[in-house]
Amino acid sequence: MIIADTGFWIGLFDNTDTAHLSCKRFLAQCQWPLITTASVLTETVHLPTQRRYQQIAIDLLAEHLGHGRIVSTDKRDFGAYRWKNRQPFQNLLENV
Repeated sequence: MIIADTGFWIGLFDNTDTAHLSCKRFLAQCQWPLITTASVLTETVHLPTQRRYQQIAIDLLAEHLGHGRIVSTDKRDFGAYRWKNRQPFQNLLENV
């Protein structure tokens, strides 16, 4: 399973978003199921939400899955975020 962040969903559904094509390309070649959290869906529909709470939920989901593979257009934050306080997220959208 791959964790999908808000930026990925926005990029996928908003054809005016700068990440639209890379999100579409990623989804077309992705071989794993995508998973997300309720707060990501809320943020996607009702921007802006409280980003801090969304990140806590993503961290908990990564810990539950045992990996930090994610698709997100938020390169700056996910480059700095760590799950289990030490493990970096692997943003698969950067490789498309």
